[in-house]
Amino acid sequence: MVVECICISVILFIIFVGFLRSKYRSYAFALLPLLALPVIHLVGLLFVSGLELCPAEHQTTVLSIVDLVGLAVGCVCCALTSNFIETKRGRTAFLVVCCIFLLVLASALVVNNIAQY
Repeated sequence: MVVECICISVILFIIFVGFLRSKYRSYAFALLPLLALPVIHLVGLLFVSGLELCPAEHQTTVLSIVDLVGLAVGCVCCALTSNFIETKRGRTAFLVVCCIFLLVLASALVVNNIAQY
């Protein structure tokens, strides 16, 4: 899932730049927490598998925990940065959609970790 996380990060960064160039700058900053989960997954994968800081029999468990921590960090950051959005209805919709996106992505990452074991 390395390629997928890199693609998601690049696409979110392009959307961030697009929002910055438009009149919706508040949406750009509220979008940044969506990068938390893919970036945390890539960093965790680098430390666990790349640098072999964890025994091979525990790598799946550690990577799954890293992904769940990334999910928690992403959802909390989405909640904190949703205050950039002015309307309550827009803020609520944005928060729900972002948390569902992060939940689906974390589920896919954890299932992929387990399937590779």
